[in-house]
Amino acid sequence: GGRDIYSRHADRPAQVVSMVHLPIAMLFFKSLENIGIPPERYWEYITQYGNNGRTYDQLLRAALRYSEQEAAYALLQVSEYNGLRIGKTLTDWNLNNTILSVQRSTPREVARWYEMLYTGVVLPPEANQLLLEYLAEYSANHITRLEALESLLPTGAQLFYKQGAVLRNALIVGDSALVTWDGDGKKRAYVLVVIAYDDPLAPTTYDRLEAAFADFASLFWEYIGSASP
Repeated sequence: GGRDIYSRHADRPAQVVSMVHLPIAMLFFKSLENIGIPPERYWEYITQYGNNGRTYDQLLRAALRYSEQEAAYALLQVSEYNGLRIGKTLTDWNLNNTILSVQRSTPREVARWYEMLYTGVVLPPEANQLLLEYLAEYSANHITRLEALESLLPTGAQLFYKQGAVLRNALIVGDSALVTWDGDGKKRAYVLVVIAYDDPLAPTTYDRLEAAFADFASLFWEYIGSASP
């Protein structure tokens, strides 16, 4: 809801790879309304029930923390089985550029996913809290790129993070993060979205992009620390 600190091609559709698992997880929780699961029973429900031999809790963690495509697809299937109209719901959420089947969206809409989650405008607080907990889980596999922010943040700050990458058929690297902390006597929250890819005219490597994302995180924090309240 605030002004952009910096944007480049923010409204241009792009491959967002497994970052698209976040709206899929949000749609799953939305679908629970269709089958009459009250929000206060969400945790009980997702830990007791599931699909394809795994609980919904396990599927959500696999999709959000470990970018597992099979888990995300299972959650999407369940949402449709629960009677949720996926396309209509995305339209209702003003996510007209988010196309789950081909993992496309725009950086601005990726940021919008986090805004909806943080402000609680589309899901009950219980669902938002569970999703944020998955995004906040530490993983030894995710200690670079935008997650480098973790070492810069003040005590009490929180980092909610989802990354994605394709390394085989094409080189596409994407990161997204919501960072919150108390500063200047109020709660501060920012969303960062970075998507980069290899280009024949400007070839690069995964290692170079990974380092650039970490540099981006450092520059963001340097700016925030020097900016006036």
